Amino acid sequence: MFFKIFNLFVLALTSICFANSNETIGNKGFTNDALEMDNSGLYDQDILELYNSTININDLYLRDTFQTYYFSNLADNIGKNTKGSCGFVAVGMILSFYDTYWDDSTIPETYDSPCELFSESILQSTSSPGIVMEPNSIAYANQQTYYSNISINGESYFHFKLMDLYKNNISDFPYDSGKMAYSYGLGYNDYYNLFHYYLTNYLGLPNSAYTIHRTTSSVRSEAIKLVKRGIPVRLSIRDSEKEHENHCVVAYDYDSVTDSLFCNFGWGANSTHVTIEQMEYEGYASLTAIELKTSHSHSNNYFFLDENNHEVSKCSCSTVIPTEICVLNDYLDTVPTFKWNSLIKEKWFQSIGLHHKFSILRSNHYEVFTIEDIYDNKVTLDSTNWETTINIATPRYYAYVGLASDIDPYWDDYYCLQLFREPNRYLNKSSFLPSDWGLAARYYFSNELDSYHLSIEPERRYATATINGLTVTTDRLRCGYIEQSYVVLSPRRENAGRAYFEMNFNTAVYSFMYRACMWSSSENLDGIAIIQIKNSSGVWTTLKDIPVSSLPTKANGVAQFVEQTSQGIYGLRFETTATATGTRNKGRLCLDDIVFSTQSGTQNNSYASFDYSTKN
Repeated sequence: MFFKIFNLFVLALTSICFANSNETIGNKGFTNDALEMDNSGLYDQDILELYNSTININDLYLRDTFQTYYFSNLADNIGKNTKGSCGFVAVGMILSFYDTYWDDSTIPETYDSPCELFSESILQSTSSPGIVMEPNSIAYANQQTYYSNISINGESYFHFKLMDLYKNNISDFPYDSGKMAYSYGLGYNDYYNLFHYYLTNYLGLPNSAYTIHRTTSSVRSEAIKLVKRGIPVRLSIRDSEKEHENHCVVAYDYDSVTDSLFCNFGWGANSTHVTIEQMEYEGYASLTAIELKTSHSHSNNYFFLDENNHEVSKCSCSTVIPTEICVLNDYLDTVPTFKWNSLIKEKWFQSIGLHHKFSILRSNHYEVFTIEDIYDNKVTLDSTNWETTINIATPRYYAYVGLASDIDPYWDDYYCLQLFREPNRYLNKSSFLPSDWGLAARYYFSNELDSYHLSIEPERRYATATINGLTVTTDRLRCGYIEQSYVVLSPRRENAGRAYFEMNFNTAVYSFMYRACMWSSSENLDGIAIIQIKNSSGVWTTLKDIPVSSLPTKANGVAQFVEQTSQGIYGLRFETTATATGTRNKGRLCLDDIVFSTQSGTQNNSYASFDYSTKN
């Protein structure tokens, strides 16, 4: 009697957190309270229709917590959701999470269903370990057989073990003789009682070893708070129009931009990362969540096969080891952020102050600089470090992320090293790479550019490209994208003698940068090599000569040049001439990146001034 009165008092207060309870739980009657029970099943007809229409969303949002990776991939290793047993499915899912994440003794090994890894990283796994799913012959047995074999099946399947513990220690299941069926649904207090009994009586944990959070008030907002802390939440959800039964799900991911709370519905692969609104539910009835406070103990629920085909276990805490470094904002004119996969913010090793250190290395692995004490999985360089990085790139460099601890040097052996190439674009300018122009991989003679040929293949001469708001229309002769490396002008050949690459702009350009080289040291470019510009009236004039004699050859990289045009130009032309002789394409001037600024003013017309003559 005391137990029921206490539960009603708790429900009235709708408290958020219950910890260290000393309640006595027995089987002297049903403990389901006035709230509707969660008892929908996947194979109810209306639920099946919802499931079949679901499209699983793969994008995760709380990428700093293991729970998002775990529950998004938890599809098969769960209890089978039949006969309205969704509550037991959800409880089993949450306990299996803690069995993998925190302590491998949370669920006895006999029930475990481990996951084989096919890549180095747990975070790349497409499935999650959990519990052994009972076969269809058990899950779809008739009601009487299903009920009478709960204890027997509990020896092999954790889903039934939870039912057996509930049936024998909390409450028997009610029976509807009119439907000739038992109800396996759970109410609000049942979840608390089941978690409490399992942790205290079955596992033998002291009350101080865990906290049970629960509420029926402000359920969604409280669930979001817990999920953002890395605590998965059991939710009771309902449809305001009562078109189908209440259901129990596990909420574990949250997108703050769209205010979307994502859940695993316990129905398999098609519903592991969806919102309740997508599944046509609208109401949040209650929540329950557990938070273990014991020390972390390694789990062997992940494993991979070594070169000798031996199983090697891997704990989820290994996700703190950095993998897969990527670079964000990879431009020449803005500082980048380097980000990597690592759950460094998880609570596994907070007691030893585990953190990252980040280094940039030369291509020969010589360390250039190091940033210490990073308690995150990303770092943003300052302008000095970024300029240093680009200066040492040839044009490649390495990024290194390692683990460090002021208390335990053991972690210094774990790191990730990844090769990067310096960026070749600007964020605030229009950067055109040779591949952007859409040129053919050959040189056209003037007689191939008459009106007949151009009517059939206009791309032989003209092409248009737009980058960062600047549209450029090109015109060219003896100019092509050769060997997928450079835009190359080749005037020296019989029936040739002239080559040009002309660009016309849709708006004024106030400066431009180009990089150039010669194809080889024996090009014999014995004519002119000039740069021409077009003003707002359409008049072309020569800006300056191209310093051909000082250009490196292709094997030695490219040289960089910057030109200011304070009045603004509307066209740019590179033109070369040479003696029209020989049967080979010669006189080859190579153009690499060409970058334009459409903003006037000194600040907008500066370019990264690095020495490219040594780069290859």
